[in-house]
Amino acid sequence: MTESILRPSKTKLIFQTLPVHMRRRVMSHNCKRLPQKLRKGHLEQLKKSGLPPKQKRPSRKYRRRPANLLEEYNRRQKRNVWLETHIWHAKRFHMIERWGHRLPYAPCDKAFRACYRGSSAHCLLQDISYHIPIQVTGTAQNIKEMFAKLTSCVCGLSIGAMAYIKGTREGTAHIFGINAFPFGYIGKVQFIWVPSDNTVRILWLFVHPSQVKAIQSVLEEASHPHNKEDYNVASKKRRIENDSNIQIKVMPQAFNRFRLTGPNSHAVLVQSLKCVKDIECLKNDKWVSLHKPEDLKDKDEYWQSISTASSPSQLLSNIIVGLVVKDPRLSRPSRRTKAKQDTNTEISVESLITVPPYLSSSPLWDVTIHESIKKESMTNGQFIKHVTKNQLVPGEIDEHDQALQSVPIILIQRSVEIAAMTESILRPSKTKLIFQTLPVHMRRRVMSHNCKRLPQKLRKGHLEQLKKSGLPPKQKRPSRKYRRRPANLLEEYNRRQKRNVWLETHIWHAKRFHMIERWGHRLPYAPCDKAFRACYRGSSAHCLLQDISYHIPIQVTGTAQNIKEMFAKLTSCVCGLSIGAMAYIKGTREGTAHIFGINAFPFGYIGKVQFIWVPSDNTVRILWLFVHPSQVKAIQSVLEEASHPHNKEDYNVASKKRRIENDSNIQIKVMPQAFNRFRLTGPNSHAVLVQSLKCVKDIECLKNDKWVSLHKPEDLKDKDEYWQSISTASSPSQLLSNIIVGLVVKDPRLSRPSRRTKAKQDTNTEISVESLITVPPYLSSSPLWDVTIHESIKKESMTNGQFIKHVTKNQLVPGEIDEHDQALQSVPIILIQRSGSQNSEFKKIGYGSGWDIIMPRGYALPFWLTFIMFGARSGGLRETESVAFEMGECYLAPDSDAGKENEKRIEIESRETYFKLPPSKRVNYVKIRINSPFICPWDVLLSDWCGNQVNDYFVLRNKAVLDEIQDSVTKKHSLPNVENAGSCLIPVYIKLVAKGSLHKHTLICLPEASDINNVKTLFEPHHEDPNEKIRKLKRAEHIKFLKKCKRNNAKLKIKKVNSEKLRKKVKCEPSEYVKSMRELWLPSKVVTVRNIASRQVMGYVSHGAFSFTEGQSCGVGYVAYNALQLLLNNGLNQVLVRTTSSRKYRLANIVIIKPT
Repeated sequence: MTESILRPSKTKLIFQTLPVHMRRRVMSHNCKRLPQKLRKGHLEQLKKSGLPPKQKRPSRKYRRRPANLLEEYNRRQKRNVWLETHIWHAKRFHMIERWGHRLPYAPCDKAFRACYRGSSAHCLLQDISYHIPIQVTGTAQNIKEMFAKLTSCVCGLSIGAMAYIKGTREGTAHIFGINAFPFGYIGKVQFIWVPSDNTVRILWLFVHPSQVKAIQSVLEEASHPHNKEDYNVASKKRRIENDSNIQIKVMPQAFNRFRLTGPNSHAVLVQSLKCVKDIECLKNDKWVSLHKPEDLKDKDEYWQSISTASSPSQLLSNIIVGLVVKDPRLSRPSRRTKAKQDTNTEISVESLITVPPYLSSSPLWDVTIHESIKKESMTNGQFIKHVTKNQLVPGEIDEHDQALQSVPIILIQRSVEIAAMTESILRPSKTKLIFQTLPVHMRRRVMSHNCKRLPQKLRKGHLEQLKKSGLPPKQKRPSRKYRRRPANLLEEYNRRQKRNVWLETHIWHAKRFHMIERWGHRLPYAPCDKAFRACYRGSSAHCLLQDISYHIPIQVTGTAQNIKEMFAKLTSCVCGLSIGAMAYIKGTREGTAHIFGINAFPFGYIGKVQFIWVPSDNTVRILWLFVHPSQVKAIQSVLEEASHPHNKEDYNVASKKRRIENDSNIQIKVMPQAFNRFRLTGPNSHAVLVQSLKCVKDIECLKNDKWVSLHKPEDLKDKDEYWQSISTASSPSQLLSNIIVGLVVKDPRLSRPSRRTKAKQDTNTEISVESLITVPPYLSSSPLWDVTIHESIKKESMTNGQFIKHVTKNQLVPGEIDEHDQALQSVPIILIQRSGSQNSEFKKIGYGSGWDIIMPRGYALPFWLTFIMFGARSGGLRETESVAFEMGECYLAPDSDAGKENEKRIEIESRETYFKLPPSKRVNYVKIRINSPFICPWDVLLSDWCGNQVNDYFVLRNKAVLDEIQDSVTKKHSLPNVENAGSCLIPVYIKLVAKGSLHKHTLICLPEASDINNVKTLFEPHHEDPNEKIRKLKRAEHIKFLKKCKRNNAKLKIKKVNSEKLRKKVKCEPSEYVKSMRELWLPSKVVTVRNIASRQVMGYVSHGAFSFTEGQSCGVGYVAYNALQLLLNNGLNQVLVRTTSSRKYRLANIVIIKPT
């Protein structure tokens, strides 16, 4: 019984035999809770049960005992290799396991920027002892042949290059598989040849640990010939007597290798390393008996000669320096200090250039001494004991203490690797983003999309990475204060001008006008205020001002006869006076010419140009063309083509006409933005110019102007007298049409009023009739035609800020400006009169008259603001179209490429606007029989009327024929015969007989005999829409499909972001459903237009609106020649018109338009 109590049954554990009051809950796993005598048996029971108890961790004091520490370190090194500096790094760095090593990754402190500063400006130290050395032993020829299979000379110098074979420099090689280049890339290695005169050489490779196995295997494979033939060839090449096997030996941890990066790394080495100068200093070092060093004194002298270098980059790249230095602990300072370079002593150029042959030799290459050096090395504890015992002065160390052995080392200059490392810091590896390289405590969640959360130096690289990934970050818009700084404003303006050309008045217009992109320019379209009627009043009764500097000048240089002959191929005299007419050749008037393709009249119309001959008595003349930007490329190409004879016959004919001795090449030069050109329209434009422009009367007033030395103006006094004589004219239309006046005026800011006032005409003085009739020959000459002075004028022009400072400083009476101030240069300008309408039967006399003013670059804004202050009303592109419409002209002709592009643009915009409306608000054009509501299909119209397919058509511009047609329309006679009548469009001006309105693309229809009397009740009947039912079915199916998609999306719980992205895609490109529905609403292909409705279609109105000059709705349009012929044959001279949104036919009169 007693034994059963002491030795309990197998069914019970020992702690269960204790009385209840002695039991504890933790006894089962903590034996120390049991009485001491029972603990051993309890542990045995737990072991048998397979649950060994958890032992308490030993105390720190126990663990920090040297023997225990060493045991723990050896245990932990079984898994990963430790560097010799591991213990130091482990206390200060984040450690990672990589390539079988335990390596330091990044400092624990905030050291990212500090490390970059070290690498770029100071010194960055790294332990790269994990790079594994491989010793390759064999003859130089064998080693070269082996590496010839593994490398390629196109990647750089080979291993056997003369720069490396002597052993004075370290090289880099890219290793591939055997004869696999460019495939089978393994990695990059650094290599050093051990200097030697022996036949058998040693080559050391330093290999990254991730590549060492692959490189070892490929070296072993390449070191042996694969078959007998290879062996025989190899034997012949190396002359068999020198044949020896190549030995490859991987020697991990044979060396320690540190890398110092940065300009201050040289100073750190100079301060740390104290060279041994004499062999006597090494008598106590046991390793010397195994390998005796040489040239110690010479190496020390070389090291001292380069010690004053400011940076390692000054030395020759990759040189190797083998030194024997004293124990570095002897030169270690007591406190951490920054090594400073001696800047007083200059380094000699010879020491930088020349590398002594003995420099790279070192006992360190002999691996037999390594064990001896390690065995005799003094530990840190032994060193401290030795120094403490032997120091004479406390705190000072004897640098010449021979108890510590000297150490052989090798220094390698690394310019290429340092540059690569600096770049890798600035541009980190592809696998990581820049913000991921920061320490954890510096990272923020928003860094990936907000670069301002990053340190400032890293932001640029972060943005580049995001751009490469295709996700540029959304940056917060800078504040207005920042954006409005002058430098930032200028930078922003230059950036925005890369896409479209800006006029000089762009900034002024952009604040007051709706701006549009047209013809490669950013142009003002219409004022932001309600100014449509105000602009019309300006053009008809006051002054409308427009900047038309977007018209591009083209300079044509050559003899007058050559230029005439060239334009004879491009123009026709039936359209008006030719370019060589006597009215224009003297240069006293501006002319207008219609340009066609070479000998293509009446087809191939390009556009209308204004031209001016520069007055000159020389044989070589200059002709300036002012071309609309939509036509400039076509006109330039056709001019260049027409300026050269095409064949020998043409050349012979041309030679006879121009009398060969006057033959000279025609030069064509497009000069965009060479001038600024403003257009002033209205009777008061003359008064605005008279008040704004103050002529220079004497050449003495121009003595301070630098441009005068390049081109001296003439007849200043006579021109001023003429300008004064015509200054009392009530309107520009009183003067001779298109006269040119060249003036030199004072800076317009000198005559600008302080408040906006309306320029008034002096009605008391009458204008002489002689000045109205005669045009002096000297009047049109101007220095402005000489383009060499333009740069000088722009350079010497005074900005608005400089002008205000100058006036504020020099004004005698506050608020008054001296008009004779010679600090501001005078400006040459050219005035061109425009006569406006001259046909009283068609439009009121003088409407559209005014002046064009041409001025040099840099002076647009001063002139513009002065005209505005004198009461001119500013207008844009809309006003240009409006003035052309009021004068009964078409802005861009439909038979030109520019006109076709403009119509296509209007069609696209109108279609988009139409289909943005809901179906209930759209006009159903099928029901009212209009199949082309947004564009005028001229080719289809003419094909219907002539019965043949018409691909090319033209607008009739023969003035004589147009006059005959007008007589025929008035008298209801048949039309005169016209060549190519089936392809001919006749321009007409439409005036409604009664009330109604006209718009773009209004139909001009052929009336029947009874329609003239019953026009009030004449409507287009309702027609059925065959596509209506199809649209309803498609719509119903589409709604079902959307509901089904909605249910599926609800099940899948798709995020809103995805649906928003989907909507954006649909908005950019219409779906197939939308395209098919649009086609059902309005078919894009127009087959016929003539008989589509109840009345035959004769033509279309290209521009229609309410005309203020006529007081009713009018339009400019074109009708087919055959259609007009049928109208007159029916005995009618009136037409029916119907707008695209109405069924109502209205009666209208037609007037034939003649080209200007």
